[in-house]
Amino acid sequence: MDRNVLLSQHKETGVEIERRLREKFSPTALEIKNDSSSHVGHRGNAVNGGHYFLEITAEVFRDKSLLERQRMVFAEVSDLMEERVHALSMKCRMPGE
Repeated sequence: MDRNVLLSQHKETGVEIERRLREKFSPTALEIKNDSSSHVGHRGNAVNGGHYFLEITAEVFRDKSLLERQRMVFAEVSDLMEERVHALSMKCRMPGE
């Protein structure tokens, strides 16, 4: 697949991830980094989607373990993991952390 087409698709996916997380968690801070461009040509990138890193701060994470926070985020984007997201790493914090 053409590199520009891939990067455009990955950008759209990043926007969709952001929309979903803002709607669900009302974060005080949210940053999503699309790292797909540094993975173009790697096995799995063209087939299974882009690479993303996100940092999210939300009150809803209070009294939740790190694993619970990550599961909450993954639950919101799990359908994207099937085709549009190849890798997703994250830092999930509550305000004040």
